[in-house]
Amino acid sequence: MAKVTIMVGSMSINIRRATIKYFVEIWPIFSSIIQNCDTYVFPEAMAYGQARNYWFLYE
Repeated sequence: MAKVTIMVGSMSINIRRATIKYFVEIWPIFSSIIQNCDTYVFPEAMAYGQARNYWFLYE
């Protein structure tokens, strides 16, 4: 799996393609955004399974 490394100041950040196994780590960030109504695209009560299926719809 390819990854991209970028430098932010003196900090190195690795960016890699998310796979379904990473969604457990993505979910807390994603759910806090939708629960705070910071987006109108997703319903605030969207369930974990619905979000995971949407996130990886085209995998």
